[in-house]
Order: sequence, then structure tokens, then C-alpha cells
Amino acid sequence: MYIELYQDHSGVTYSSITKQWAIIPVALAGYITASLFAWFLFSAYSRGKQRLGLQVMILLSGLSLLLFVRNGFGITFLVGFIALTIIILALTPKWLSDFYYLLLAFLCLEESVFGPFSLIIYAWGNARQAGDATNLALHTDIPAIVWAIGFTLFALWCAKQAVQAFLGRNKRARSSSRQSPTPSYRD
Repeated sequence: MYIELYQDHSGVTYSSITKQWAIIPVALAGYITASLFAWFLFSAYSRGKQRLGLQVMILLSGLSLLLFVRNGFGITFLVGFIALTIIILALTPKWLSDFYYLLLAFLCLEESVFGPFSLIIYAWGNARQAGDATNLALHTDIPAIVWAIGFTLFALWCAKQAVQAFLGRNKRARSSSRQSPTPSYRD
């Protein structure tokens, strides 16, 4: 139905889903999508597609604003984020937009890993307070701590893929800069 975003990086999704089975894909979607999105951002960076990544962020933020986010902080944050990202895309030099892109990509990566890791802590202390892991535990025979560990392992795997994409880009950039731009006498 709607989403609330808070200053401490947390949020709550309110849903009117009543079918037992339908809760499972919704509970799976958040952490898995965040991990895949962080990987996407670094993969786009490795292919030199930072503009595309920023445009996707604007599109997703706009859709979230239009369809889901209803609390004051969430609306203010998304409007500010969209405006700043449009300004970065339209008015800044490439080095600044690349810096902004990498800042956002690393923030997404950090959140995609530490979010599910915090679920392990919540599930360990009180399995009823582990958010999506709790919802999944209530609708499956799998304990919340297992779901939290699964989310964390998936996030770590995606983070590994993201870092490899990032480092692979840097290797390609270094090796191409070592090559002489003019042909040598051997060519």
C-alpha cells in the first residue's frame, strides 16, 4: 500500500496482501533486489554506463515517490535526491558525475550488505523483530535466523560480484592507459 522511509536508513512497507503464498515473494524482494541493484550499479560502471545508472536511479525514485512513499521524510528525501541527480547529470563535469555515481554505488553496496547482516542480529536476539526474515519464518517452516543468514550470504555474493566488476574496470583502464596511443616502429 505504501512505504515509509526514515532518517536512520530504515523503513516500513505496509501491504494489503492477504494470500499466504503472496507474502513470500514480497518478503524476499527487498533484500534480494537491493543486493542485485548494487551489483547492477558496479556492472554499469565497469561498462562506462554511469549515466544509465543515474537515470535508472531517477526512474526508480520517481516511481517510488509516485506510487509508494507517503511519509514526510521519505517524500522530501526522494524529491531532493531526484533534483540533485538531475542537476548532476545535466550540469556537472564528467569527473564530478562519476564521483557522485561511485558514492551512490558504494552506499548502495554498503546498505545491501549491512541491512541483511543486521537481520541476523535481530533474529538472534528476538526472531519476532527480524522484519522480512520474521515474515518468511511465519509463512514457511524455516527459522528467521536461517532467512537472515541466507539474505546475508546472497548479499555478500552480490557484493563480491560488484567489487570484481569495479576492480575489473580499473584493470582495463590501467592496461589501456599503458598502451601507447601512437603505433610503434614494430607495428
